[in-house]
Amino acid sequence: MTDLSGPDTQRSPRILIVDDEVANVTALQSTLSRHGYETEGFVDPAEALASIERGVFDLLLADLMMPGMGGVELMREALARDPDLVGVIMTGEGTIATAVDAMKTGALDYILKPLKLSVVLPVLSRALTVRKLRIENAELAQSVRERTAELEVARAEAKFRLAMDAARMGEVAVDLRSEQVVHTPAFAKLLGYPADRRLSLAEIRECWHPDDRTRIIQERDVAIASGAGLFETEYRIVWPDGTTKWLTGRGQIIRDASGGAIEANVIYMDITERKWVEEKQNLLLAELNHRVKNTLATVQSIALLSRLDTPTPELFSERFEARLGALAGAHDLLTLASWEGASLADAVSRTLAPYVRAGKGAKRIAIGGPIVQLSPNAAVTLHMAFHELATNAAKYGALSTPEGRLDVRWSIDRTSAPVTVEFVWTERGGPIVIPPRRRGLGLKLVEQGLERELDGTATLRFEPEGLVCLLRLPASAKVAPL
Repeated sequence: MTDLSGPDTQRSPRILIVDDEVANVTALQSTLSRHGYETEGFVDPAEALASIERGVFDLLLADLMMPGMGGVELMREALARDPDLVGVIMTGEGTIATAVDAMKTGALDYILKPLKLSVVLPVLSRALTVRKLRIENAELAQSVRERTAELEVARAEAKFRLAMDAARMGEVAVDLRSEQVVHTPAFAKLLGYPADRRLSLAEIRECWHPDDRTRIIQERDVAIASGAGLFETEYRIVWPDGTTKWLTGRGQIIRDASGGAIEANVIYMDITERKWVEEKQNLLLAELNHRVKNTLATVQSIALLSRLDTPTPELFSERFEARLGALAGAHDLLTLASWEGASLADAVSRTLAPYVRAGKGAKRIAIGGPIVQLSPNAAVTLHMAFHELATNAAKYGALSTPEGRLDVRWSIDRTSAPVTVEFVWTERGGPIVIPPRRRGLGLKLVEQGLERELDGTATLRFEPEGLVCLLRLPASAKVAPL
């Protein structure tokens, strides 16, 4: 396998695993060893910290919730002792908010339990790639500083030029009076040109990203006018083929005896990969924050409505826990699709799966319809509505007796404007239905929630043979018939 541990390419990445459950540690060590990683596992966080003092590790994979020292404290202590170490948190879905806090201490990512190999390996690979980039960028940045200092003494030394080429950095010197340019072959390559191409100042400026040009000129003018010797810059460039890259530069303004600026020497380095990693990490944190806030708002709403709908604390606990379970099921469904949405068939099937598995449920329940894709919010809304219908059917309707039957079908009406998904939930063979005098919370969620969240209509018919629920959902960004 490709070694992602850092500059030392002669060894496999070393991973420190910390989890208070021995079985988890053993399973992870066995799995990761088969994929070429060296591992060391502990159930005691204090012993894990001691091992960092004795050996070199590339990545810390730690459980969030552990007795004594938790994953957040362990991550903070470990990263403080070894700044080159990268961390990944293992957490249950119910502690995602705490996992986000752990990432603020320095962890790069988190993995939800129960662990899946298809998720664990890519996350570890990305984290090790970030570690490699950090080390390389730190070394290159240090090299830039050292080379700049050397340039102050002798810019034309051949040894320095070779070192610059080896580090894949480019140097350019500009005569500020004549605008003549001298640059290394590596600098031409940084701008997307062949190494033997000699570039003019006008051609170099043409590579500047249009949105960064004004700022680049302002930074240059400030550096010249301020009298400062050294300056730093960071901006985007556009290659001749249209590719956008990021460069960082550290430079020196050379002045004559009267203090006038006569020459600018700058060393540049490509930081495109680092920028990509930073952007992905920021997007991940923003997305996690958004999801956590939405989930907490949903839980708060479920708690409030369940309290209003139940006369006793015991009944409240039962209904509240059941609805939280349904919400968790919706999140599991979306997680399988990377939170890009879910199909209507998956939302229905996942809700009814416990009843299909029970006894002869597969023969009592019929599900079918064309492909309809749901947005994440629509998937959660419909999943919760189906949960209420299924719970009602199991307690009072078709699923409460062995003879009961449930038919769930949907079709697409392409003659209406807009195109509409017509959904029919039909119960037969259960106890004789007596229309309720008032709607409970569950039925209100079906009728009012779907209309409010999906701009559709929901009609409940309490026929003696069984409940019939009719939904009409107009096609939109939330509900997309294919």
